[in-house]
Amino acid sequence: MHKPQSHISRRAFVLGGLAATVAGPSFGATSRREDLIDFPLIDNHSHLIPKSLTRRYGSDPEDIIKAMDAAGIKRMVLVGFGDEIPELPKRYPGRFVAAYIRYNFRWRQDRRFRRIIPPEQMIVDGSTPQEVDAISAEFEDALSTGLYNALGEVTTIANPIHKGRQQAPFPGSNVSPDSPLVLRLMELAAKFDLPINIHCEAAAADEMVQAVSKRRKARVIWAHTGSYLDPTRIASLLEEHPNLDFDLSSKNRLYQQRSGSFLSFGKLAQSWRQLFEQFPDRFYFGVDFLLPDHWRQASAIGEYAYSILEQLTPPTARKIGYANAVRSYRLDP
Repeated sequence: MHKPQSHISRRAFVLGGLAATVAGPSFGATSRREDLIDFPLIDNHSHLIPKSLTRRYGSDPEDIIKAMDAAGIKRMVLVGFGDEIPELPKRYPGRFVAAYIRYNFRWRQDRRFRRIIPPEQMIVDGSTPQEVDAISAEFEDALSTGLYNALGEVTTIANPIHKGRQQAPFPGSNVSPDSPLVLRLMELAAKFDLPINIHCEAAAADEMVQAVSKRRKARVIWAHTGSYLDPTRIASLLEEHPNLDFDLSSKNRLYQQRSGSFLSFGKLAQSWRQLFEQFPDRFYFGVDFLLPDHWRQASAIGEYAYSILEQLTPPTARKIGYANAVRSYRLDP
């Protein structure tokens, strides 16, 4: 279990941000773009939707490889979906890391997906003994193969994902992060000593914090900076919960308008920069590639990522860009 590198109080974080705004940055020299050219950037959070599940929104591994190359991403943690995920690290050495989820929790709650998901792997709300036993047994069997470096993305409280006026194949989720099912999966994460990536909307943050508090042996990565918490709240949570980290995925207005951005007119917001520099061991770069439209924006998404990293000190940029992922997933550097 890793500990936070620096402990600061909520009040100190706020006052420090105000002081930094007045006095300017005090973290030392930032990274230079030329120093990031050979950066082994790791995307901690993206998806492959097989075309066998949906021709309209599905992709092939080759599509992902092209997008990764365009974005300057060396390796990607695939947090779903389907049976092909565990094969990809061997088929494309050094490019993929497999996390177990198989079917998105959104799908498991939607009747439309009963044609592809076995009845015993469907979910009501994560509270019934039957679904807890069945789903946790499924996860334990998969993790026992040794093919996976993580669990997730476990989608708890979530809003539907829409594409224009049409709903893409991602309905909402009403599973609480503090439900018996998710708590059992956190126990499995601790048992296998693997991180578990959990999606939970900020509106249910209190439930997420309760779950993290109950399962302190589990290493939890809260997706999308808490969908989407502010830096002050995140600092407080990091200080209080040493088993909690955050990924930076989806915090990009290029394809997720409601997420906001770390950048304002190309400048990394001082509140975010201070947070990253204070807790450099607790964040993971991520994109959240999902739909074909995202792959086509890969170059712009990569530019966005490097624009953030080059405004951090070199040690912090290395940790968030790849070193934290190497440590947490036990990857070869």
